[in-house]
Amino acid sequence: MSLTAGVLDEIFSSLDELTRRLGLEKIKTIGDAYMVVGGLPEPRPDHAEAVLELALAMQAEMTRWCEATGLNLGLRTGIASGPVVAGVIGRHRFLYDLWGDTVNIASRMESHGVVGRVQVTEATTRLAADRYHLESRGDIAVKGKGRLAAYLVWPQAAWVGADRVARVGTLMPVRNPAARLDPAATVGSQQPEGSHQ
Repeated sequence: MSLTAGVLDEIFSSLDELTRRLGLEKIKTIGDAYMVVGGLPEPRPDHAEAVLELALAMQAEMTRWCEATGLNLGLRTGIASGPVVAGVIGRHRFLYDLWGDTVNIASRMESHGVVGRVQVTEATTRLAADRYHLESRGDIAVKGKGRLAAYLVWPQAAWVGADRVARVGTLMPVRNPAARLDPAATVGSQQPEGSHQ
């Protein structure tokens, strides 16, 4: 079954609430992809941790939602940290958007990720490694970038004795002429995978 607009609306409405609770900024949805940023428009020193918390909370929310509806969906999540260009573009239907290498890499982390897991770049691991167990995937081929180190994230609470991440309450980001270059932002990509009944 393909994802319908109604199903995406239900899922994205839940993700919007998680994003709001964590004080992160939803940038946009692109089809079935959801883009979030931490550290913009207001800088925050914990941008990477906040986005990781959102990603993990989104994974938990998707599990809960699937159990409630009987649908078999999963999320792939990719996160990258680094400089981005942010601004409002256009003269009609103004849109606040992000551009730059960090945005593109976050999108690639998502598209090369693992369903049900959060995949991050080495830059993100340097910002939040003390709070999470990181499982190296080695170097992965990333279009336009060559090979980049990628890591799967486990929250410490889940790593200490659980065989599965089941954490509730927080998490996440997604994917892309501008006004501001911010050296401290974290961007990620999340996208539901196909539904099977």
